[in-house]
Amino acid sequence: MSRDRLAGMKSGYANLDDPGAWELGSVQHVDPSASLNTFLEEVTEIEDIISLFQQNVKRIQDLHANVLDAFSEEQVNSINAQTDKLVSETFQLGNSIKERLKSMNLANRKATGGPGQAQIRKNKYQALQEKFVEAIKKYQAVEYESRNRYRERMERQYRIVKPDASEDEIDRVLDEDGGGQLFAQALMSSSRSTEAREVLKEVQNRHDDIKKIEKSIVELARLFEEMQTLITLQDEMIQQIDENMGTTVNHSTEANKQIEQAIVYARASRKKKWCLLIFFVVLIIVIALVIYFTQFHKPRN
Repeated sequence: MSRDRLAGMKSGYANLDDPGAWELGSVQHVDPSASLNTFLEEVTEIEDIISLFQQNVKRIQDLHANVLDAFSEEQVNSINAQTDKLVSETFQLGNSIKERLKSMNLANRKATGGPGQAQIRKNKYQALQEKFVEAIKKYQAVEYESRNRYRERMERQYRIVKPDASEDEIDRVLDEDGGGQLFAQALMSSSRSTEAREVLKEVQNRHDDIKKIEKSIVELARLFEEMQTLITLQDEMIQQIDENMGTTVNHSTEANKQIEQAIVYARASRKKKWCLLIFFVVLIIVIALVIYFTQFHKPRN
């Protein structure tokens, strides 16, 4: 896909404050009676959106890494704003892809055009489905990896304040919504209060980031589950297509057998005709000879 085409698609996300704008404006229902060319055009459009989804995942991964290297609160806030906007856009893309695949699946189940076109539709849809599922898995892996890196960073920061902290205490700080309060309590009793105050804000920010990532993980799990449901429906359609194609093959095989039998019968019939013809020719010759010798070669008295 060209950069110009991607840029044109990205321009469609100008109003990200309205979550329904993208979905309502982009989800197209595939007409079961549409031609194969129209279907293939829809395939290309969905491929383009999946590619954009994949690019966004890569950008989100980079932003997660960048925020850990940020030196100022201003940089952190800027990166977080970019991340939030991109995550929102990416989930809108994901929901759009899911709805378009649903529509395509339903259209394929009702489409006409014979077994050949049905096989093409099945293969194209299955390829799109697999590509999108892999993109979701990649996004999940990015979020899990980023969450772990954030937790490691928070653990290191907490140990600056309280080097003798136990694993259970650290887990409570990282997992509980009151982690910031626990950190503040450690700050009050720490002999390294100057360093603690410098990292307190960062730890609180990382804690908020982890909560956002965990929310994304939940949403991705839901999206993945819905795609698995679509895969189940697709398997049913594949079975139906295979059965139809099997019936067609059986009919073709039976027809071929009948044709072969007809050829054999035709050859046998022609052979019989030639045999009869030869028989009658020989018979006529014999009769002619008999007449000749009885009429023209009578013994003289």
